[in-house]
Amino acid sequence: MQKLLKTYLRRLTNLTSRNRSLLLLNLPQEQFLDLNELNFLDGKPAFEYINQIVAQKSNIPLCDILDSRYEKVNEVSKKLRKISRTEKFIEEERGAEDLYVGYPFVKGKLSDGTVVRCPLLFFPVTLKNIGTPPDGTPLDGTPPDGKKWILEKRDEAISLNRSFLLAYSHFNQIKISDEFLETSFEDFDKTSLVFRTQLYELLKHSPLEINFNQDLFIDQLIDYQRLTKSDLELSERNGELKLFPQAILGI
Repeated sequence: MQKLLKTYLRRLTNLTSRNRSLLLLNLPQEQFLDLNELNFLDGKPAFEYINQIVAQKSNIPLCDILDSRYEKVNEVSKKLRKISRTEKFIEEERGAEDLYVGYPFVKGKLSDGTVVRCPLLFFPVTLKNIGTPPDGTPLDGTPPDGKKWILEKRDEAISLNRSFLLAYSHFNQIKISDEFLETSFEDFDKTSLVFRTQLYELLKHSPLEINFNQDLFIDQLIDYQRLTKSDLELSERNGELKLFPQAILGI
């Protein structure tokens, strides 16, 4: 029965460019935020959020909900509010929890020319707008009379992007085992540099051919630029995939 269910799941996965887990060209504000937009909004570089997400911190302060002195905070807060509303709507309508941080990103073409731009890993999270967590413990950097947007770890495992792996298997005509599809990151280190090194080793010994370059070992995120499908079709080469230090919060 378990084998049959896995077969159906493979067949039901949308492997077309309409699947945003395969091709994310831009970031609609109701569903996505480039984590690099948070750079120093809360007094720390954007990559620190990756450090804390990998460390599986329970509550990660993002930025103030309102700041009368800094317009950028208010702009980002508005985007987070839209994402939070979408997250709650989906949970109420479908009973599904679908908010993740995607990091790092794969960009390029599969062997048949199919373009991809998508996360390699999904980190499950949820958005909260609170001043202190339920246990009353103050959050670092939270003003005593203010509130912050908080990224809260969800009780779900870190996972590889199954849509990408199934597309890679199908269009590159390479078999990827169920064992690899269901890779557990439970034993991966919670220090981001070691985590990235272990991810590199995992990919090196996997069926995937992805350029895991030195940029991934620099503690810095880069902006997520808006692209079109035709941009990628012109700039990318068949069968070449590269990882980028980009991180997106989204549905």
